[in-house]
Amino acid sequence: MLNLVRNENMKLYKKVQTWVMIGLLLFIQLIMALVVRDFGFSWVAFADLSSILTSIIAIYAIVVASSIVASEFSNGTIKLLLIRPVSRTKILASKYVAILLYIAFLILLNLISSIMIGYLFLGSASANSEISLGSILQNYGFTSIELIMTVTFSFMISSIFRSSVLSIILSIVIHFFSSSVVSILSQLNYQFGKYFLYSNTDLRQYLNGNDPKFEGMSLGFSIGVLVVYFILFIFISQYVFKKRDVAV
Repeated sequence: MLNLVRNENMKLYKKVQTWVMIGLLLFIQLIMALVVRDFGFSWVAFADLSSILTSIIAIYAIVVASSIVASEFSNGTIKLLLIRPVSRTKILASKYVAILLYIAFLILLNLISSIMIGYLFLGSASANSEISLGSILQNYGFTSIELIMTVTFSFMISSIFRSSVLSIILSIVIHFFSSSVVSILSQLNYQFGKYFLYSNTDLRQYLNGNDPKFEGMSLGFSIGVLVVYFILFIFISQYVFKKRDVAV
């Protein structure tokens, strides 16, 4: 299993777009630091501001997760994987674990580089007392939960479809329109909307006494809904992948 995960990681880091993504994050942070250094930002405030770049990571994560299985079928390389004396369950699990490790790396890179760049360019001038490293880590923690659910859903889509292009387009469309669907359901007071995945992915809605999107929702409720969806996505991914025929 470890060898499979290692092989999948090697595939990811050999891709040019991986290093383009890393370079893009660092480049954007440098530009942001140069722009805000005259506005009294501290390195803590800059690290908090840089957390918005996780939205770029999310889009890239969708692309990677949506294609990691489907591309094997599109390129015909799935045959090389299945001839190994390893179960399909382990093959699929190794791809999923590799994606999670990869996304975790990008999130940590964004956090650590923002702290280093912020301290290098901004120092500790005019520190904002409302922002602390703890609150930043908390924000990243909530963001990571959203990313895990988004990646897991996209991974399931990749396991269902043979076309990587179709998987990517479908996952991105759902991702971008999900917030609009949740907003419409909430405004129309359709209570079944609280069972919708994207009504529960943002656990920050329960902080500071905020009202949830739908009546009857709570932190425990949303966590329970996310667990059910997570199990369902993993089950469907495994079931479809194990049952799929591969032409010789």
